[in-house]
Amino acid sequence: MTDNVDVSNSPTSVNPDIPVRTLDKGGEQIQVVAIDYGGAGAESLTVPDFATENTLQSINAAIAGGLYFNITTNSDILGVGVTGRRNNEIELSFFDSFDTNLITNTTAAGGSATISGGHARYRTGTNVNGAARGESVYKCNYRPAHEEYAFFTAAFTTGVANSFQRIGIYDADNGAFIGYEGTSFGVTLRSGAVDTTIARASWNGDPLDGSVGSIFTRAGTPEAINLTYSNLYRIRFAWLGSASFIFEVFSPDAKWVTFHTIRIPNSQLAPSIQTPNLPMKIECVKSADGVTDLSIYTACWAAGTTSDYNPITETLTDYSLANLTRSVITGRSSTGGGTYYNVKVNPSGSLITAIGDITGVVGQNTMANSLPVVIASNQTAVPVSDNGGSITVDGTVAATQSGTWNINNITGTVTLPTGAATETTLAAKATESTLQSIDGKITACNTNSVTIGAPLPSGTNNIGDVDVLTLPNVTLASQTNPFTSAIPVSDNGGSITVDGTVAATQSGTWNVTNITGTVSLPTGAATESTLSTLNGKVTACNTGAVTISTALPAGTNNIGDVDVLTLPDVAIKNYSTSSVTSVVSAAVSTSILASNANRRMAIMVNDTDKNAYVKLGATASTTSFSYKLTPGQTLELPIPVYTGAIDAIWDTSPTGSMRVTEIS
Repeated sequence: MTDNVDVSNSPTSVNPDIPVRTLDKGGEQIQVVAIDYGGAGAESLTVPDFATENTLQSINAAIAGGLYFNITTNSDILGVGVTGRRNNEIELSFFDSFDTNLITNTTAAGGSATISGGHARYRTGTNVNGAARGESVYKCNYRPAHEEYAFFTAAFTTGVANSFQRIGIYDADNGAFIGYEGTSFGVTLRSGAVDTTIARASWNGDPLDGSVGSIFTRAGTPEAINLTYSNLYRIRFAWLGSASFIFEVFSPDAKWVTFHTIRIPNSQLAPSIQTPNLPMKIECVKSADGVTDLSIYTACWAAGTTSDYNPITETLTDYSLANLTRSVITGRSSTGGGTYYNVKVNPSGSLITAIGDITGVVGQNTMANSLPVVIASNQTAVPVSDNGGSITVDGTVAATQSGTWNINNITGTVTLPTGAATETTLAAKATESTLQSIDGKITACNTNSVTIGAPLPSGTNNIGDVDVLTLPNVTLASQTNPFTSAIPVSDNGGSITVDGTVAATQSGTWNVTNITGTVSLPTGAATESTLSTLNGKVTACNTGAVTISTALPAGTNNIGDVDVLTLPDVAIKNYSTSSVTSVVSAAVSTSILASNANRRMAIMVNDTDKNAYVKLGATASTTSFSYKLTPGQTLELPIPVYTGAIDAIWDTSPTGSMRVTEIS
């Protein structure tokens, strides 16, 4: 069955007396329109209840000029017939937990993203600036001249000011989405981070309001869409820089209904969006209105293109979607009549290249069943391993000595170097008696001792290199005994005993402890008796009290430095001049008193219904003040009295006055 029936040729008018009839044939709805080409018979045309090929031919014959129908198959946004399947590149179902390999969620200020009851809920919470966002990890990869699409379900909360609820195929800079912008529901096209939103009242498609003519129907009757209920939406576009964007919703009668089309062709210089490689995204965000808890519910997403092909260089992951193809590889035998055999794999799945008709070749095999290996003509050195065994080398191997060779367990004949003594030469020269003679002359080796066979003759004999007879006399600095300068003496790690008395000169501080015997005190030092006498004269220390042993004599005695008798008279001055005024309150800085060098006192009463901010100085404000007076509160200037200007300001919309008294 077809999606639509197009009427061709150019009509002169549509006859208003003949209504459009919608026919249902085999579950397919067809709208039939009668076109008046100026010929006879159109006015009396009747449309049968069921349109068949014969009845349509009758209609065609009854109209002068002919009626032509262009029957089209299912097609994409570019009018290309679609007979293949959609190629999803993004798939998300929210009946289980969020898969962080497929979607990234972020929340702020009490926002949340949860899954419950078979769908996800992105929720702001009741805090100001609450937010919840979700974005697919993967993007749709654009294929030129193919449609790109996004399917999703969504249910919205009625929008409020300073908020937005969005869902679609978009990122921070480009894409298309639907949802609330504040309190207005609409569709949005984003290009270069600039949003163009078309509110529902300005849609150019089905109004979705249940009005007559709407094809958003249930059992053929139009009904208004309920945005708070879950509905299935679709956004389609085929970029090429200038293709249109179509926004659709699935009706209760299982029909896709276009509610708005953004018609890009022939409307602007720049491309519709700056990149078509986009993720799917959902956002529920507030910037104010902390009371309202906004939510978007969504159960499932899918996005992709109508192309079955992707670049070979595209990165594949465990989450990439691909068609599963099972193949059997066969090979034709070169013998035995050209029989075909299935190619085998080993347990790990690797292909096995068989030699002849060998089965199950794993590891080392016989030479006949192994592949020969040919070394390249310019092959460099190849490492050879004995694999824990041994390698047999045929022929002679030249060995070049490096370092020291230790040779033992020698068999056969070893050639001695020229001049070396042999058993024969030693036997010819050595006899038992000669060897005994040598033995008698050698007493010990490497013992550091010398054996003297006979007494040394008298006289000036030397032992070794030490001439003990001709040692010179030793003179210390040409001094004679007794020596007149110091000679260093060392105890060599032991001790030296000094006879007689040694004089000691103090240097630094000497700490003397454990003294026995009598120690003479220096002249004038206090003794126990003198300290006892002093103690009897002191009554108390550091108590703040003074003990007077005798009565003070009568007269003008002073205690310390305070002369209490000669203090001057202190006169309290009286002032009889005052000025009483009233200053009307205002929410701007207002003068209370001008500067007055003769001021002795000032009293201010805040006789208003708002707080007053009094400043000892010019230009008072609610952040620049000296005193804050609540309604009815009184201020008396402290002493010494401030004589400069005094200003005041009140909170918003005050009534009443400041009652001011100045004494001078």
